Amino acid sequence: MCWFPSVTAGTVTHDSIHKITLSNATVTHWPVNDRPIGLSLTCTHSVLVTCNLVRRIKEFSTDGQLLHVLTLPHDVVSPWHTVQLSSGQFIACHGFSADPLHRVCLIGSNGSVLKLFGGPQGSDRQHFNTLNRIAVVRNEFIFVADMNNYRVSFKLCRAYVMLYHVNSLNNLTCSASCLHMPGKIH
Repeated sequence: MCWFPSVTAGTVTHDSIHKITLSNATVTHWPVNDRPIGLSLTCTHSVLVTCNLVRRIKEFSTDGQLLHVLTLPHDVVSPWHTVQLSSGQFIACHGFSADPLHRVCLIGSNGSVLKLFGGPQGSDRQHFNTLNRIAVVRNEFIFVADMNNYRVSFKLCRAYVMLYHVNSLNNLTCSASCLHMPGKIH
């Protein structure tokens, strides 16, 4: 199956998620009723939709039934992408170019921020500039796309962030910085 959000220019009510079943090329879709910007699948195979304008994470079944809506705190502005951990907690990245904060947050199942990394927009090792995608491996390793700094940050949840700077297709450099956030995320 293949999933993707669809945003209709100028309207919010028609924004939807499309599901393509590859075996028979069937396309189904359902309304999100907010602007979808990021998608991920949970361990239980439901679909997480990050809606940036309203700071919400919506969970849908694979047939489009709305299962849960989580509203993020006011300081989590412009969320781009959310991934659910096996513990039920979430990792979310947020911050557009003009937003005051650009962070990666561990969000509890009730919507509260439990841990965070980042802060005001910047380009050094402790700051980000428009985080737009996340990947989590085994609830321990977090990869974050830092779009306007042209790098992917790799966070070992125990202690370090690795910054991979993409200067060109042939030039990839790496550096490390301490997070002072001991312990795994789950």
